[in-house]
Amino acid sequence: MSELQKIGLIGAGLMGKGIGKILLEKGYSVAVVAHSNRGPIDDLIERGATEAATVAELAAAAQVIITCLPSIPSVHAVFEGPDGILENAASGTAIIDTTTSDPELTQVLAAQAAEKGLHLVDAPLLGGPKMTWEGTISIVVGGDEAAMAACSSVLGAFAASVFHAGGAGSGHTAKLINNAVTLTNSAILYES
Repeated sequence: MSELQKIGLIGAGLMGKGIGKILLEKGYSVAVVAHSNRGPIDDLIERGATEAATVAELAAAAQVIITCLPSIPSVHAVFEGPDGILENAASGTAIIDTTTSDPELTQVLAAQAAEKGLHLVDAPLLGGPKMTWEGTISIVVGGDEAAMAACSSVLGAFAASVFHAGGAGSGHTAKLINNAVTLTNSAILYES
C-alpha cells in the first residue's frame, strides 16, 4: 500500500471537523489551522492532528488541501494573496474546496491553480454535520480529469458517495441547484 497523502484542513468547523476526524481514523496525517472557535481544533489535535500557525505554512506542507469555509469572502481570504494557498502550495498539490461557493469564482481559482501546477476541485457537501462525522456524506465534484485523479483517493476516504458533475464550478452549480430545490420544497411544505 502506498503512503497516505498529507492533508491540510482549513475550516475545521461544524462540517470540517467531521472530515478531519474521518481522515485521521483512516490513517491520514492531518494538519489544521486555528480559527475563532478552538473547540474543533483542540478536538482534532487530541485525535492526532497537528496545527499549522498559518494558511501559508499549512499549504506549503500539504499534498492535499481541503477547505470547508463559511463564506465566499473566506474563500478569497484563504486562496488569494501572499499568504494564501495559491502562492504557497507546491506544484502538484491537490485542493478540494468543500465550501458552498460561487461557481464563477471557482472557475477563476481553478484556472489560477492550474497555472501554478495545482489541481483544484469544487466538492460541496450534500448533507449535514452528522453525516461528515460518520463518513456518510455525499459530495458532488467539479473539476477536470487531472484534478479528479489527484483528489480521488482523499474524496473517497471521507465521503460515502462521490458524483463527478463536470468541469470546474459544476460541483458548486449542482449544490446551488440542490439548495434551491430543497428550500423551495421546504417553503411549499411549510405553507401547506
